[in-house]
Amino acid sequence: MKKFIFACLIGILVVAGCTNDIKRSEPALGGPEDVLKQYVNAITDRDYATLVELYGGDYDWLQMFAPESDRQDKEKIFESYIQSVMPEKISFNEIKDKKEISEDEFVFVITFKDEDGTLFEVRTEDSSKTEFTYTVKRVDGVFKVMEPPPYQS
Repeated sequence: MKKFIFACLIGILVVAGCTNDIKRSEPALGGPEDVLKQYVNAITDRDYATLVELYGGDYDWLQMFAPESDRQDKEKIFESYIQSVMPEKISFNEIKDKKEISEDEFVFVITFKDEDGTLFEVRTEDSSKTEFTYTVKRVDGVFKVMEPPPYQS
């Protein structure tokens, strides 16, 4: 009888150890469109940890917006970049176009909106743009957004 009870206890421990009910504070990740929307929401929320998690691009250009002392901290790099180039809050508006380049790479054209609901626009001396292209690639088994948030000089 003792062996039976012992075997049952071991079985319960094995089953309990195999469950995965751990709550994570990480982004949900998912397919390319889901990842892009999470990334854009992280821009809106200024959630720098999520931006770091979902960004797969290069940090060299972004680093120039951060103080020298913060250039090894990717969250601080995103914080400095967004505070420098995006004084107003923007949010996701719509996906205008989606192209599947391969099963591991997608290109999206999206629009953002300002807090007042109008289209977010980036202006230069001789042009303006309301549509932004984002590449989403599979990197180490998960989709990542390859471009930084829009740059408004």
